Amino acid sequence: MNPNNITTTIDIALVSKSIINDLNFVSERFIIYLPLIFLIFGFIGFIGNIFTYLQAELRSNTCCIYSLCGSIIDIINLSLNLFPNYLA
Repeated sequence: MNPNNITTTIDIALVSKSIINDLNFVSERFIIYLPLIFLIFGFIGFIGNIFTYLQAELRSNTCCIYSLCGSIIDIINLSLNLFPNYLA
């Protein structure tokens, strides 16, 4: 044996615990911040739909009225279901 050879051992249990802790931390952060991102993008999309579908030439189109009603229902659903979960 050559005395210059250095062998290293890796403790698999220690590495796997470290990976598990890192993944738990990342998943907790996703659970905390992802609803807020959905809420922000939902409100931005809702405001865009309001400005689009309430234009004078689109107000008489029934398809646009249905889409506007769907957008209103979606923002109500988002507000009632996602916002309280974010606050908790």
